[in-house]
Amino acid sequence: MSSLLLSTIEDAQEYGYESLPDADDLYHSLRWLKMDEGVGIARPFSVLSVPGAGRSPAAAAGWGLVVDEAAFWPFMRIDFVLSRLLEDRQVPRTPGIDKMLDSLMPSAYLGALRGGTTRLPVRAGLTGRMALQAITEVLDGVEAMARAEGIRSIAFLYVPPEDLPLRRALRDRGYAEFGPTHNVAVLRVPGRTFGDYLAGFGKRRRDSIGWERRKIAAAGVQISVEELTSDLSREMLPLEAQLYGKYGTEHPTEMARLLHESVMREHGKSDPVITA
Repeated sequence: MSSLLLSTIEDAQEYGYESLPDADDLYHSLRWLKMDEGVGIARPFSVLSVPGAGRSPAAAAGWGLVVDEAAFWPFMRIDFVLSRLLEDRQVPRTPGIDKMLDSLMPSAYLGALRGGTTRLPVRAGLTGRMALQAITEVLDGVEAMARAEGIRSIAFLYVPPEDLPLRRALRDRGYAEFGPTHNVAVLRVPGRTFGDYLAGFGKRRRDSIGWERRKIAAAGVQISVEELTSDLSREMLPLEAQLYGKYGTEHPTEMARLLHESVMREHGKSDPVITA
């Protein structure tokens, strides 16, 4: 195997990237990553593990961004994330710590731009040893790029706890691991209707849910499923800004507007919005 550095995720189409991510992994899908690149938040790159010559299908792929001190999206900045973690744990800030944080920039951020989704897609069906080899090839390529371009750190900030091959590869190469580990809970809902969902509860719980729904309806709350439109996007952006403000970060309004437009253009009715 060998690693291949590409400047856009679209270039990875020629190496079968579309078949790498799991079908449920929206944020690593080719269409979504193309939208994230179109927003222009930072310079993107892709590194593939290619087993053969020519246009052989990739065995694994890493997508990321080169993040410098001018990058405004805080959650892909290793200096910001570590700084917030130190604050949360009440670690006193010293000149040495500030110097350390500054020394990590510029950085290469790996993974989709959604917390909890820093994955490195590996082709389904690879054995443990082959999967680990493919991941190693991708990391080789990322580190070679970092050395060549003077990038000071490489960060996988949100690796899921169940992604054991990537975690093992990072530990084996000496990557530092920090912060809390969050397990992701998934609710599998049987049936196709709300009635099917309710049938899974006992009578007391069904009656309680019914009472809560009647109370919401009596208050005049109307819940709808709508297609994302320009008018609805304009209503949503200030609400997104309030959410960002709650956690002490500035809302990238223009980036969010461009992303909404991309979703409308690329996905249309496939991505409905639930409103209340």
